[in-house]
Amino acid sequence: EFMSVLDCTLTTLISETQIPDGIAITDGLKENIFMTLICSLSCTPLVIIGPPGSSKTLSVNIIDYNAKGDQSQKRFYRQLSKVDTFHYQCSRTSTSKEVSSVFEKAIDRQATVDSQKHKCLVFMDEAGLPEEAKESLKVLHYYLEGHMSTKANVGFVAITNHVLDAAKSNR
Repeated sequence: EFMSVLDCTLTTLISETQIPDGIAITDGLKENIFMTLICSLSCTPLVIIGPPGSSKTLSVNIIDYNAKGDQSQKRFYRQLSKVDTFHYQCSRTSTSKEVSSVFEKAIDRQATVDSQKHKCLVFMDEAGLPEEAKESLKVLHYYLEGHMSTKANVGFVAITNHVLDAAKSNR
């Protein structure tokens, strides 16, 4: 019964979501859109792991396009908070300072808006690229677990083609 409820929920969400023409609506895309939306609105960190072409970036872009709060084209999304995405494209040379800068911009923006109507999201694309030896993603611990007993009040979605080390994935 749970699976039928979940399937019905995913189908309903997709029917209320604008998806560009020519995009195949696969189970993976539906699941990624659902989890990206839920985690963005609840400020729950999400890491989507999958091979190239498995709709990871596409799902975040679809939520970014649809979740415009009262400016959304679809009534369903007008009832939800606007999601304001702060994108960071990882590379082998990414630094903790760069990652921190994106988080700080999102946190600063979130502090200036009504959190019931507006959610800021840090989107980290290709999170598996930075070299582990540089520890450039170690700063995620600070933002995702919280410092001084408070976590960042922004959403976080990272996508990667391979599993991150356990210390980052378990945040």
